[in-house]
Amino acid sequence: MQRDDEVPRRPPPRKPNTLSLPSIPSVPAPGRPARPRRPDVSLPPEASAGRRAPDLWPSPDAWEEDARYLQADAALDDPYTVETRDLVAVSSRSLIAATSAHQRALGPLTARHLSTPPPRPLRRTLLLQGLMALVVVVLLLASVRNSATPVAAYASAFQGNAAAHTVVKIVDLVPIQTQIDPTIGYDSPTQYKQYSDASCGAASTSSVLLAWNDPKGRIGQVIDDMIPHLQTIGMVDPVGGFMAVAQKHNFNVVITENITVAQIAKIVTDPGIPVVVGIRDNNGGYYSYFAPGHFLVIVGADANGFKVVDNSTYFVHYFPTATFLQLWDHPRAVIYYPKTFAFHMP
Repeated sequence: MQRDDEVPRRPPPRKPNTLSLPSIPSVPAPGRPARPRRPDVSLPPEASAGRRAPDLWPSPDAWEEDARYLQADAALDDPYTVETRDLVAVSSRSLIAATSAHQRALGPLTARHLSTPPPRPLRRTLLLQGLMALVVVVLLLASVRNSATPVAAYASAFQGNAAAHTVVKIVDLVPIQTQIDPTIGYDSPTQYKQYSDASCGAASTSSVLLAWNDPKGRIGQVIDDMIPHLQTIGMVDPVGGFMAVAQKHNFNVVITENITVAQIAKIVTDPGIPVVVGIRDNNGGYYSYFAPGHFLVIVGADANGFKVVDNSTYFVHYFPTATFLQLWDHPRAVIYYPKTFAFHMP
């Protein structure tokens, strides 16, 4: 019985509903204790008839219940003892637990739609991705190898033109032998010291013989074969010196005194035979060192002049026709060719 002086006590204020983050336990791994299962607190459809719709937020009792199960999950899923293969399952359980309160509040239908399939193990996923990457690499390598052009295809494409249009002539094989270079084939330092300043005729002859593949065509041997026609002051008897070399090297030689520039151009162009000529700068022009006389080899001709192989330090490679005619002091030319080669003066 209530007393008159007693003030009726109000019921304690209800705590606001808050969102809980429960964790639904998964199937335990072998050798691990089973998680406690939470009893199903959802009402059957027939029992919930005539009742008001459940709140969107869980009640304080549900909060305490979820907290109890979270503690049980934390005890079993210690981050320091969880194995690598369970990391995917732990993250999935946390995601499912975060939506458990909404599933209970929205009813069995929504919970059924919000359910997710179990995650695929991480190791098997990585293995499948690695196999797929390997297959892609193998297919790319096979396609590149099949699409590459064989090396023989390039040779066969140009072999016909090369054989038809590329003809190696003797004039293309005449080497440059700078006479003051001691490494071009002198017999000794003494020979180099005595004849290097006067060996232009010997160097030109040696270049022509080497182009004909004469094994004795080095300059030291040619100097020995030209003596006494060659002295330390130069060629004192050019005709005798050239004839002596031809006889000792088993070559034919043509020494002409009335050849023309047109004939020289035809010889070096058609049969492709080099021609030794003598030049002299009588006017004191640019080639003043050629004043005493100089020998060089004509190896080519065109409409404008002559291509030459020069063994002096002028390093001449080309003479315009007018310059050549000015320096060519005498219409003389020396033509070497083997005895097995058929040559006719044009």
